[in-house]
Amino acid sequence: MATGSGGTFGQALVEFARQWGYRGRGELRSYDAVGWHAQLRKLTSSPRGSKAADAVGLDVSARRLQLWLAGDVTPSKANRELIGKAYAAMAGRFPRALMQHLFEIRGRVSFGRHDTRDRGAGGTAPLRVDGRLGDWDRIEEAWEAGELDDDLWEELFVEDLLYEDLGEPSDEVGFPGGGYTVS
Repeated sequence: MATGSGGTFGQALVEFARQWGYRGRGELRSYDAVGWHAQLRKLTSSPRGSKAADAVGLDVSARRLQLWLAGDVTPSKANRELIGKAYAAMAGRFPRALMQHLFEIRGRVSFGRHDTRDRGAGGTAPLRVDGRLGDWDRIEEAWEAGELDDDLWEELFVEDLLYEDLGEPSDEVGFPGGGYTVS
């Protein structure tokens, strides 16, 4: 499971996004392999590719991997999809699966001036935000442009995901703490 931690909520979001393959502006944009075989060859050419395969759950024996690379055996449809997801993550492309994610936020969260509490600590539940209910257009656009810094990620997360799930409160939502974890 991907987890991001940071001193601010925005830093935790950026670290979380990196676990899903986010790269900053101009990084890793030369990935253009289309077929599963070419993508698999690229994945197996570096430790970063191995990490991307692990992150999406592509678990295959060394023998089976050799058969795939030699072209003697074709991976199942499910494994071809995992190869594609790992390749996209390695390339830094926006992962569509993220849109189905249930986010759990641990750290200090405020709703207005009078409701501030530590979420996910001391027996309290983390703040949960259902990504399926969000509007991902601006986040995806910023992701693809490599522009998701701490401040923008936090702003877009609150406006386009949190408010879409929980409703826009009459008071502002804030993250005034000194440490956050997003999973």
